[in-house]
Amino acid sequence: MLLVYGLAGLPALGIRGSALGTVVAQTGTAVALLAVVVRAARAHRVPLLPDPAGIRSAGGAGVPLLLRTVTLRG
Repeated sequence: MLLVYGLAGLPALGIRGSALGTVVAQTGTAVALLAVVVRAARAHRVPLLPDPAGIRSAGGAGVPLLLRTVTLRG
């Protein structure tokens, strides 16, 4: 509202203000979520690096599901 209508001394930006407000809000949310994840990982002494074996396992499980989905949509 502040950026769209120019409240609290800010200039009215209209749709540009809406877009800017969305970017600022999404960025703030991403930073907050990242902080929570990093803090929890450190508290539990869990590495933040991906596990290659786990990724391969998940990919291997996904191939039959992908084939089934393609076959059913055919």
